[in-house]
Amino acid sequence: MKPKLIFYIALALLGGLWIALVTNGRFEGWLLEKSRGETKTPDALRDPPDTNFFKTLKIQKTLKTPWTDFKVSLLRADGQVAQLDAKKAVYTIHITKIPNGKPHQGFDVPVTAFIDPATSNVWIGQVNPGNVDTNEIPAVVHTNFYFEAGAGIFAGDSVMFDGMFDCDESLIKNTYPGEDLNGVIQRFEKIEATPFNHVHWEIRLNNYFQKGFFRKDDWKVDIQIQREKVTRGKLQLDFKSPEFGTTASVWLDLKTLKVVKAVEHK
Repeated sequence: MKPKLIFYIALALLGGLWIALVTNGRFEGWLLEKSRGETKTPDALRDPPDTNFFKTLKIQKTLKTPWTDFKVSLLRADGQVAQLDAKKAVYTIHITKIPNGKPHQGFDVPVTAFIDPATSNVWIGQVNPGNVDTNEIPAVVHTNFYFEAGAGIFAGDSVMFDGMFDCDESLIKNTYPGEDLNGVIQRFEKIEATPFNHVHWEIRLNNYFQKGFFRKDDWKVDIQIQREKVTRGKLQLDFKSPEFGTTASVWLDLKTLKVVKAVEHK
């Protein structure tokens, strides 16, 4: 799944063979071994940044690859697919204050930024670098897609793991009056303590499908989302079961990100 900032910090803090990072009473990220489909937690879980954890560290970011122009597709809440001007860059994160540890050499974080001129909503923050190996461990990561919802612009993971759809809120929600994208980037540069600590959402889908739908031979696997679109205030995601070969669709309410409909096509 997506290499979150806390995942890399976990690597930086590894002093032995394992580490347990606990946030709000649950294990974070890849350390969560219990099947989420067997829990009773809500379908849509909004996870704010853990500011207390980051207060124990000193984190610095430096621009490694300058901002360059490119284009993005945005799924607007009204169903339009907008082609927008955007910028992308790569930052290097350094953790210079590690409890009982040595200074970390740093890791790279791809960043994208754009404004929807129709709403003045902003996306800026960490994204997945694509189907390439990271510079920290030989792990393949996946790309994002962007959609507009009640809380602003989100970056959604294009791959699900064990029936979980993940997405992030932008680090900056809206433009100031008269502000352009360069102004937004200047504001982003001033974020110091937790430079890529997004509000993170996890939407559980496996409770709506037959047991094992999102696995292969009882193993948790990545599943590519085959299509994303917005209609009538809902985000539709289409995907295929690696175990049964059947296709399926879910619809998420864009105001709450809760599942409102789920269909397994026979």
